Amino acid sequence: MGKSRIKGDLDRYEVHAQAGNSKVDLVFTRGAPSWRPGPGITYMDRKKTKYFAWVVAVPYGKVEGELTYEGKTWHVTGTGYHDHNWGNIGPGMALDHWYWGRAHVGDFSVIFAQMITAKVPGMGNLKLPVFYLARGQEILTDDGLPLSMVTRDFVEGPGGRTYPTSVDLYWETVEGKVSLALRNPKLIESIDILESLPRWERPIVHLFAKPYYYDFNADLEMKVDLRGVKADEKGTALYELMMLR
Repeated sequence: MGKSRIKGDLDRYEVHAQAGNSKVDLVFTRGAPSWRPGPGITYMDRKKTKYFAWVVAVPYGKVEGELTYEGKTWHVTGTGYHDHNWGNIGPGMALDHWYWGRAHVGDFSVIFAQMITAKVPGMGNLKLPVFYLARGQEILTDDGLPLSMVTRDFVEGPGGRTYPTSVDLYWETVEGKVSLALRNPKLIESIDILESLPRWERPIVHLFAKPYYYDFNADLEMKVDLRGVKADEKGTALYELMMLR
């Protein structure tokens, strides 16, 4: 893409982005196994013609490189994540809302999601849970079906929407159990999905829909007792709430 480029093989990515006098040169090194939930495709109709898909190339990785802007260059190190979505149906046509989040605490990398579909005739709203837990280079589980979520203590946020300040996730089978407690969320971004519409149209659309996006950093406590692995970890998690209705 002009002078910008990316080169990678799942294990290592080289990224160069350039705009004017600013540029980015970063190397992402994967630190947890690449993954997709099941086949990676969720069909939204009986004929299997409408779908959305998701793959997580780098659930967790290390990043190192240089940032150049305002005539200065900084050497940087940190952590990174890379996933990709595609499909032939807009999220607003298939989903009511979703929670999605990720974290890396101790030796563990975790990804979770709870997607709620738009009302399906005869069935109402359906829950589509997703869960990934790896320790180092070993995936401990990627079975999302046992995952449940409890949200409590809602407060008002931007755009007249609300969000929970307590989010608990529970995963349990005969093989073991995992729990995640998200607390003290700090709102780092909020977006009115309709802000790209002409100003005069927004009040009209808002009469029957208020799509909004929230992004948070939160305190995380994770307990793992699964397949002989026992741990109690504390750290931070990044998670989002996308409200499409």
